[in-house]
Order: sequence, then structure tokens, then C-alpha cells
Amino acid sequence: MFLYRFQWKKIIKWVLIGVLLFLVYSFCRKILKANQSEDGLEVLTLNEKKVPCSLPELPLWVNEQQKNDMLAHTAKVDCSSNQKDWSYIQNGKFYIHDDVEKQHGKLSCQYQNVLRQLYDMEITLSKSESITNNTPIPSDIIHVRCVGADGQTNDKTYLGIKPIPQEPTSKLLENRLKLEGLGLNIIMFGFDTVSRLMWKRYMPNSYSYFEKIGGVVMEHYNILGDGTPQALIPILTGNTEIELPEARRGFKKARHVDGHPWIWKKLHEYGYATQWGEDAPSVGTFTHRMLGFKEKPVHHYMRPFFLKQGDGICFGNRPSHTLFTDYLKEFITAYGPLRRKFSFLFHSSYSHNSQDQLSTPDDDLVSLMDWLNSTNELENSLFILMADHGPRFSSTRATEQGKYEERLPFMGVRVPQTEEFRSNFPLVQENLKRNSKLLTTPFDVHATFQDVLNYRSTHITKRRPYQRGYSLLQRVPADRTCNDASIDAHWCTCLRWYKISVSDELVQRGAGLIVDHVNNLTSPFRDMCALLTPHKLTSATFIQSNGEMLKFRESSDSDGRIPDMTDQMQPTVKIFQIVLSTLPNFAVYEATIKYSLKNDDFTISTSDISRLNAYKDQPKCITEMHPHLRPYCYCF
Repeated sequence: MFLYRFQWKKIIKWVLIGVLLFLVYSFCRKILKANQSEDGLEVLTLNEKKVPCSLPELPLWVNEQQKNDMLAHTAKVDCSSNQKDWSYIQNGKFYIHDDVEKQHGKLSCQYQNVLRQLYDMEITLSKSESITNNTPIPSDIIHVRCVGADGQTNDKTYLGIKPIPQEPTSKLLENRLKLEGLGLNIIMFGFDTVSRLMWKRYMPNSYSYFEKIGGVVMEHYNILGDGTPQALIPILTGNTEIELPEARRGFKKARHVDGHPWIWKKLHEYGYATQWGEDAPSVGTFTHRMLGFKEKPVHHYMRPFFLKQGDGICFGNRPSHTLFTDYLKEFITAYGPLRRKFSFLFHSSYSHNSQDQLSTPDDDLVSLMDWLNSTNELENSLFILMADHGPRFSSTRATEQGKYEERLPFMGVRVPQTEEFRSNFPLVQENLKRNSKLLTTPFDVHATFQDVLNYRSTHITKRRPYQRGYSLLQRVPADRTCNDASIDAHWCTCLRWYKISVSDELVQRGAGLIVDHVNNLTSPFRDMCALLTPHKLTSATFIQSNGEMLKFRESSDSDGRIPDMTDQMQPTVKIFQIVLSTLPNFAVYEATIKYSLKNDDFTISTSDISRLNAYKDQPKCITEMHPHLRPYCYCF
């Protein structure tokens, strides 16, 4: 009997030891897995050691020639020669300019509501009805046709705000927001394709004024991917596009983007009135490659206006950016100080293809900020000026600094500067300034929105394992790496690239793989898309791990002053960046590829291939059905 009990105790002891070993193994495996890329390869060892991310000093002007070229080509948009508008919208009402009837006699005006149909691609107009001076607008977007007594006519589509009542159920959460959140409006105004330095070059007045009123520019704000969706989707959802349900045109099981976790859904629950708008409907962020929204996503949606008006930089005698500033003012005025508001307006027309007209809105942005300041709106708001990414196709992009600027767009954040706000939230401004020198991403902007709803007033935010997004109002880790922030090597501005000969054997192999990969993408459509062949290998670079960093094992004293340099770690993955051109499309591609020293093979991902020159109408045969192949297809 004693022997029997002794054996059971022994069995239980070994079972417990086995369970403990399994837990230790699982934990270690999880840690190791965190240091692997999705393809199973070990990530670059540069990111394994906690070396603070550093950014090289980038001059405002690369040289005097760049400054002279910019000044020579800068031209502000001038719409003054177009017909003057006869009427306008202000504070939710339709007005006729005082001098119009003096010139044209008594006016007879008819309006039609511009109505969004189901989905994002169609609009309809309601039946015509009479509208007179000083009349409340019947909807956000109306098309007005006026006829003067002299027979002259004026047609115009107008943007305004017809307020939507707050849902009763949201008032409970609004009260909770007063207790747990910052209780701020969120106002975000952005431009396409503007690096931080480019904003400073082309729009110095708004840059300076923003800092003067307490705004903080995030100097190391790093993009996560290529193009506008890869910038805005993480800001608005906290996810990358690839993490969300398939929404791209031409793909199986693709669906509309309504189901994505948009930040405005949460804000609606808290009683916010919401506004989202962008111009250039033909290349809309969520409608060009994706299926767009099935239902109207926000309370006040700009897309139907531009579907009616089309693309353009002038609307009547007004530059297009003034539509945005007025639309924002109408939105803020309509809801007043008692209703919390979220607005995100994004302008593309001046800067998407060229920056020559980018200086146009500079002074009007100053006027907008001055208005927001004078109406006290800024002291109740999280205010953000931003861009999605830097220039991708300009001549600057072909330089080393251009690569940095593409990856470092303008991002400026301002919180209220009142004594009351600083007293209630004493660390916010301090954290914001500190974080401006550190590596930040679009994930952090989304985390900041979450902080507005549920602010944790702690000096150091408790870090969760594998956390990738940190509120800009909290302390971002000073030792954060691109790996920590989920920034792929292709986009990481922390990495130091070293030049290598284009005749190097591995570079030659890698270049062949890149061309083969591009051809594989278009192979199902070979009857339409030409087979590409290598033309010229322009340049090649690679990441080399810091040898001293690899030798560091740990500090051998309690003060962390004496390093133990006995580690024998060797890199297992080499990352190359190769620039090459192909025929017959004369395309220039930049690709980041991984080489496994252990397996002597390469891996490549389509998301790590960027086309550096414009494809124009080369892919016209597949643009509608397969827009994701535009950078690679050369139609016969």
C-alpha cells in the first residue's frame, strides 16, 4: 500500500514537471515567434536588440538648385476668370449675393437635392423646387439653377450642413465620456502626397502658425505602406488593409468596406456628429481599388457632391480647397458647442501628381486655424493637420533624401492649451512634445482617437506584449523599433542601407526573381499584358547589422555601464533593396527582398514592390476589372 502511494506521488511529480516544461516551452516559442516574419524567416537582427531608432538629419533644401527649381515652378491656382457665383450657403441657409439682382434683374431659382444612391458610385437628383433668398437648405448637397430677368443663367452645386439629431441612446455613453475621456472634438484636415519638409517648403505660413498656437509636428512619423489607403485605413480602423475582409475589385468574396471597424462607428455610439470628405472621386481612397461603402458611412458625406461636380481644381470662381474650409466651418457652426464632432477632410487635387500648386491653400489654412482659434473651437478639440505620404513619383524621389521624404509625411497634432485642460491632463502636452522626436505611425493616431474616448491618465502607459499602437498623448517607448511598430523593412526609415555592386551574384539573382514575380502576377492575363524583360539594374543596397550590437549580450553590472560583449550572434537573413527597369514598359521598380543565408533562397512579397515612375495609360486594358495590376501590366 505504501509502495502504491509512493508510485502515485512520483507520477504526479513528473506530470507537474512536464506541465511546467511545456509552459516554459510555449512561452519561449511565443517570444521566438514574435521575432519571425510572416514567411517564417527570422526578422533582421537589427530589430532584436533594443537600439533606439535614429533618423538622419534631412536638410530643408538638398541644394540651391532644388530651391530654385521649386520657386520657378510654383504657381497658385487662379479661378478668378470663371463666372462669379450668384448665390452661396452660409450657416445652413441659401443666400443670393446682393449685387446679382442689380446686374441681372430679379432671379428665379430652382433647386434639386443631390441624393446618394445605394453604393458609392451613383447619385440621383430630386425633382426641381423653388428656393428663395435666406432659405434653410433642405439637404447637405443641392444643385441650384437661377435665371435672371435678362435671361442669363447660373448653375451651381452647393455643400452645406443640415444637422442630424442625436440618438437618445448615445447620451448615456456621452455622459460616460465626460468621466473617462478627454471630451474633445476631433478635427483632421489633410493633403495628399506631402512630406513634412515639403509642407515646410510650400506652406511655410501654415506650418509656422500651427506651431505658434501650440501644435506639435511629429518629426519621425513613418508610413506603413504604399499609397493613401495604407495610410488612412490604419488611422481610421487600427488595422492594415490586409487584416480586414477582402474589399478589392476583381477579387473573390470581395465585399463593401462597411464592415470595417471605422472609428466613426464608435464615435456615433458616444453621440458624435461625423463628417468625412475627399475630392477626386475617380481615385477615391476606398472606391478606386475597393468597392467602397454600401451605406452612407458618416452623417455628412462629401462624395455625392464630387460625383455631381467631377474632378477639378476650380469650382466656379473658387479654388477647390475653399470648399473644404467652408464645409468644415458649416459643420462646426451647425452643431455648435453642445454636440461633439468628428471631421476628416482630405484634399488631393493640388498635390497628388505634382506639388507645383501646393502653396495655394497656405494662407487660407492660416485663416482657418485663426477662425477655429477665435471661435474657441481649438480649445475643445484634438486638431490634426496631416498628409498620407510624401511624393512617390517626383524627381526628388530618385534621391536618397527623396526615399526618406516619401516615408515621412507631415503629421501635426494640437491639444487644447487652456489652463483648465493642462490642469486636468498635465502630461498630455509634455508627452506629445517628447513623442515628436520618436518613431510614430498611423496606428498611433488611431490609438490617440481611442484615448479621446477613454484616457488613462498615467505617466507611463503599461506596455502590452507586441503592442503596435500607442496614443500620441501617452509616452511612446523611446527604444521602439520598426519591428515593434509593425513597419516593414521596405518602409522603415530607421534602417541604414549600404550600397552594393549591381554585379554582385546575389543582386543578380534577386533582380531576376523580382521580374519573374511581376510576370507571375500578370500571367493569367498574358493575352492582354506583355511579358516583361529586364532592362537595367540601377542600384542595389542592403542592410548590415551593427557588429557591436550583435556582440552585446547584457550589462555585466547593476548600473548598466559595463557591457558583456561575448554574444556570438550571427545574422540569418539579409535584406536587399533593388532598383531596376523593365521592357517594353520602361517601368522602374524598387523592391525589398529577403535572402536566407541558411537556405540560400529568396522570398518576395508583392506589397514590397513599388513602381517609381507613372504608368499613365499603360494598363488601360485591365484598369476596370483588375486595378491592383496597374503598376505591372503593359497592354498590347
